[in-house]
Amino acid sequence: MVKGGRELGVLRDNLEWIIRYAEGIEEYRTYFGDDFETFADTEVYQDACYSKINQITQCLDRVASKYPEFYTQNFSMPIGSIKGIRNIISHQYENVDVRIVWRFMTEEIPVWESDARSALMRIDDGGDHSLKSPATKRKGFRELFRKH
Repeated sequence: MVKGGRELGVLRDNLEWIIRYAEGIEEYRTYFGDDFETFADTEVYQDACYSKINQITQCLDRVASKYPEFYTQNFSMPIGSIKGIRNIISHQYENVDVRIVWRFMTEEIPVWESDARSALMRIDDGGDHSLKSPATKRKGFRELFRKH
């Protein structure tokens, strides 16, 4: 369960960044070409996507570690697969298999983006009251000092 207005804000920020970074990858795919051969042959394309993938995986890891119940309820894919690709991209850059990264970009990131969008809508629509910030339930200033 997500508690507190600040916590909800942090969660919302991570969800929004996941979406934004995934959209960035889509823009790169449109700009450079949406095919594996172009990706495999264009280092600038790879570098740009690796940066976004690294950012997405960091946000997903924060959501999964800080809000494990929320992650389980809202994301369809296990968190383990992102940790592996993040470690390779971040720490073993020269050993990256572009085929794996391409598959990750084209098959897995769209799923995480969709899950993040759905989770964000659940929060914003108030469909799950356990996700609502206590700040939205607080009484106004005058209510605090009203005699009972």
